[in-house]
Amino acid sequence: MLWIHQIALLTAFTGVFGLNSPQIVEKNVPPPPLFKCGGKGTNVKCIIERKMGKKKTPITHFFTTKSVGANSFELRIEAVIDGGSRLVFSSRINLTDKRSEGLYIVQIQAAKQKGYAWETSNTDALKATYDLKKKDITFEALGNMKGYFDNSHGIAAASLKSSTTPPVFDVDNVVKAISAYFIMDYHKAIQAATTAKFPM
Repeated sequence: MLWIHQIALLTAFTGVFGLNSPQIVEKNVPPPPLFKCGGKGTNVKCIIERKMGKKKTPITHFFTTKSVGANSFELRIEAVIDGGSRLVFSSRINLTDKRSEGLYIVQIQAAKQKGYAWETSNTDALKATYDLKKKDITFEALGNMKGYFDNSHGIAAASLKSSTTPPVFDVDNVVKAISAYFIMDYHKAIQAATTAKFPM
């Protein structure tokens, strides 16, 4: 199947990018990454699993963050549902460079599928501010995004935040990390955007 082939391709990369998972199996053994990407740069496919529904079924998600302008990225998310990979979210990521003030802002806009097109909201978004001095990210849900929060994936808030905070600033790393956080904690925005049926 296509999605099995995609997973095989991703795990074949030797220079896999990803941040540490909060799940530690043994002492002195580094935890597996929360998400993995097939290399550096934009438009590179990344993979992350999120537990869904009452049975906590792991659902594989693929996502890409493609640069489409000086301060704009395109975010595309696919999910493996019923044995096939489907596009379940497509939207815009807006960047605000305030590094002169020690800050970098990444904002993922909500979106909804309209037939074969995607309608992006200008008011509903997840805003993430990376503090370069503290090496810390703060999140703010704007508009209807507040109603899409969902932390039923089973990872503690502190662990999720620490595992999606790059220790060293890099635009590509930060955009990917915040996209992974969006999939984990704001998955209801993805479910509201698509007609694809996730486990309940």
